[in-house]
Amino acid sequence: MPRINVRTGLRSIALAACFVLGSTAVMASRPLTTEDAGVIDAGDVELESYYHRQTAHDAPALSGFHVRPNLGIGLRTQLGIGVDTLRQYDEASATRRSSGEYAIAAKTGLKELTDDSYGIALAYGVDRTRAAGERFRYDNAYINSALSVPLGQWLLHANLGWQRSRLAETRATTWALAAERTQALGPIDLAVEMFGTDHDPAWLQVGARWVVKEERLFVDASYGVQTGSSRARLLTVGCKLAF
Repeated sequence: MPRINVRTGLRSIALAACFVLGSTAVMASRPLTTEDAGVIDAGDVELESYYHRQTAHDAPALSGFHVRPNLGIGLRTQLGIGVDTLRQYDEASATRRSSGEYAIAAKTGLKELTDDSYGIALAYGVDRTRAAGERFRYDNAYINSALSVPLGQWLLHANLGWQRSRLAETRATTWALAAERTQALGPIDLAVEMFGTDHDPAWLQVGARWVVKEERLFVDASYGVQTGSSRARLLTVGCKLAF
């Protein structure tokens, strides 16, 4: 689930990493941040990657690139390892800061999601973060429940979870709601979602997924705005390969 506030300095990078990579740790099928209840089959592999850029009033822009392979390991469980590079440029001081982060994320299906029946899953994971020249430090841990309900060509999702950030010294209840419309514009799926924590203003986000090759290759993009005074914005562009 997302971390919301973006502040200058090392802590701002760590917190923003919780938003960008922490959200990917619990991320549903791109471009959603909301988790879904689907789990890939044993032996199947998905490779997701995307570019992201986050901006906010009175804060340096944050950008980076994320890549994560996911593997179906059986027992209705998939395992992923995500790697993220983050860069922050402060125009006022003409300084650049960089950070790296990796996450280990898993998801276990409790009830299988089908075309005709709802599904339930539990997502969980941990991540570590590192500023340039420093060693990796454990930061974020989370657990998140996901409910997905099919309604014709619509797919609805709801999340409720908990996360702890050691660097920010915070704990938060996380939540998310999303709706996907498959084949809304031919091979393009459209989605809208709202997500946040009990400590921060909610985010509103829209997304699109182009099915280049059915069940194999997807190209996606999303644009989100945080409610509240900061009016933070997030743009992502990515792709997914399944094999």
